[in-house]
Amino acid sequence: MSNLILNLIFFILGLLPSLVGAETLKIEESVVWQGQVELTDEVVIEPQGVVTIRPGTHIKIAAPEHQIRVYGRLQIDGTEQQPVFFDTVAQWQGIHFVEAAAGSVIGYAHFRDCQDAVSVIATSPEIVNSQFHQCAAGIKLLRESNSVVRDNLFKNNQLGLSIEMRSNPQVSGNQFIENRGSGILVSNKSRGLITKNIFDKNQQAIGLLQPYADSVKDNIFRENQVGIYCYQTQSTPTIEANLFEKNVLALVNFSFSFPVVRNNTFSDNQTALKSDQFGSATIEHNLFQNNETAIYLNRKSNARITLNQFTANKLALLIDYSSYPQVQQNNFTQFSEAARLGIYQSADWEKRSGSKPLLMKEAQARGSKNPMLSQAPAQFTDVVDLSSNWWGEQNPLLSHATHAENLPQFFDRKDQPTVVYEGFGPESYALDEIQFKPVLSAPVKNAGVTR
Repeated sequence: MSNLILNLIFFILGLLPSLVGAETLKIEESVVWQGQVELTDEVVIEPQGVVTIRPGTHIKIAAPEHQIRVYGRLQIDGTEQQPVFFDTVAQWQGIHFVEAAAGSVIGYAHFRDCQDAVSVIATSPEIVNSQFHQCAAGIKLLRESNSVVRDNLFKNNQLGLSIEMRSNPQVSGNQFIENRGSGILVSNKSRGLITKNIFDKNQQAIGLLQPYADSVKDNIFRENQVGIYCYQTQSTPTIEANLFEKNVLALVNFSFSFPVVRNNTFSDNQTALKSDQFGSATIEHNLFQNNETAIYLNRKSNARITLNQFTANKLALLIDYSSYPQVQQNNFTQFSEAARLGIYQSADWEKRSGSKPLLMKEAQARGSKNPMLSQAPAQFTDVVDLSSNWWGEQNPLLSHATHAENLPQFFDRKDQPTVVYEGFGPESYALDEIQFKPVLSAPVKNAGVTR
C-alpha cells in the first residue's frame, strides 16, 4: 500500500469524531442564557451546574437529539409578557431531569412539537404557567416526582401529563384542551391531589390505572369523550365536587373500580356515570340533571346509590348483566324513564348457567392474575330493589300501584318476560323484576350536592 493511500486513510480516520454524532456540552458552573440561544449539541447540566434562562429568551434546537439533561438545576424565568420559547424541530427529545438537585423551576415556558417536552426521574421541579402544544407528551413524571404542576396549558398533545411510579405531584389550575389521548394518565402506585383544573374536549380527560389513593376534586370536565376513566382502582380515588358537563361518558368505573363519588354535578352528558365489570362505586350526594342516561351499571356492578338528586334525565338507571345495586333515599323527578333492566339482567340465567365460571375461564385464557376475580359473586336474586326512594310528581301514582302492574316508568320482566342468549342453546331465561315499593312519603331533604 502506497504512502499516499495510508496518509489518506489516516486523514479520514482523523475526521471521524466530527462526523459521528454531536458532542455533549457539559455545564459545571452557573451560566445565564438570554436573547437568542442555539443548541447544536446535547446539553448536560452537571450536579454542580446551574442554568438560568432570562425572560424573552428563544432557545433554538438544531436537531431532535439535542436534549437538555439536568442533574444540577435549571431555572427558567419567563414572564407572562416575555415567556421563554423553545423553537424546536419535530420530535425534539426535550428536557430530562434525572435525580437532579433541588430547586429547579420552569416558569412561563412555551413548548411545541416535542417528543417529551419535560420528563422527570426522582426530581421535583416546579412547572408553572407554561404551555405545551402538539407534543407526544407534555410532561412525564416517570418516577418518584413530587412536582408542583400549576396553571399550565396542555393543548392538542397526544398526552398532556403522565404521572408514574410512586410520583406524588400537586396538579392544580391547569387547562387540558383537545388532547388526542389523555389529559392526565396515572399509573404504578402514584397519587397526588388533582384539583381546580379544566378539561375541555379531550379524548380522555383523566385515566387512572390501578389504585390512586387521593382525590380528584373541584375540576371542570366539559365536552370530553371520557371524563374520568378508573381501571382497577379498587376503593380509590375520591371523586368530589366536580362539574361534568356535556361529555359522552362523564365517569367510567371499570374492572374492580369502586371509588367514592360525592358532591358532583353531572349535567347534559350522554352517559353521566358508567360502572362496568365489578365497578361498584359509592355514589352519594350528587346531582344528575338533563343526562341521556344518568347511571349505567353493567356486569356485576353493585353500586351503593344514596342521597342523590336525579332531575330531568331521559333514563335515570340502566341496570344490566347481574348488577344488584343498593338504591335508597334518592329523589327522582321529571324523568322520561326511571329504570330499565338490560337483556342480560337475569338471575335465572346465573342460577342455571352462571357467569362466574365463564369469567374465570376468560381470565385464565388471557393470563389474568387479578386476585379479585375469585371474589366475584355467585348468589343472585331475581329482584332489583329500588324501594325507599322519592319519585317526584309520579310518587302518588307509584305509591298506590301494585307490584303486579306493568308501569311505564320501569322496564323489567313484565315488559320482556324471557330472553334467549346466543351460545347457550334454545332455552329461555326469565328477566329480573324491579321492586319499587315502598316509596317514600316525602322528598329526601338532604339529597343532592351538599357543600
